[in-house]
Amino acid sequence: MELEQLKQQWDILHARLDEQQIINKKLMENAVTQKIDFINSRNIFEIVAGILLIPFLLIVGKQKMIDDFLLFSALSIVIIGFPISTYWTFQFAKKMSLKGNIIDVEKFILKYKRYTYISAIVSYIFTIVFFIMSIVIYYDLFVQYNRLGLAIIAYSATFLFIVFIGTRAISRLKNLHQSISDLKEFEKE
Repeated sequence: MELEQLKQQWDILHARLDEQQIINKKLMENAVTQKIDFINSRNIFEIVAGILLIPFLLIVGKQKMIDDFLLFSALSIVIIGFPISTYWTFQFAKKMSLKGNIIDVEKFILKYKRYTYISAIVSYIFTIVFFIMSIVIYYDLFVQYNRLGLAIIAYSATFLFIVFIGTRAISRLKNLHQSISDLKEFEKE
């Protein structure tokens, strides 16, 4: 009789454990999906910002508020970077589905992390070069109006903000990759 009760209790505990594992898997999938959705939203926001930046630069250039060299440099970077960014945004949205093979998703996230690292470094380099060129081109005006220090502080603050945005994007991708790896390990069990 006791053996029969132990078997029943074992079956009940085993059923609860199975239910708990299903719940845990759903929670992990939901967490990963939320992270993917957030990165998708941020990517789309960046595309929209890039689209709006082009007319802004053209308007500023038309009113001669910026040196032609700086204007064409900024426009070239935006125009060259836009298709690349758009391509990776759509690839991310397409491939980051948990309905497919989790290993393929993990492989893609590694490629996407590499793209994010490279684009962050390129944006850091471009920002530094752009700021140095701005100071060189407008040096006389900055000195004449005693604004050189203010310009350097504003450029430095902008650069730090760009670094902050880049490191947060990389951090979010690392976090997403870790969550996907955890989900993959959970599915193995």
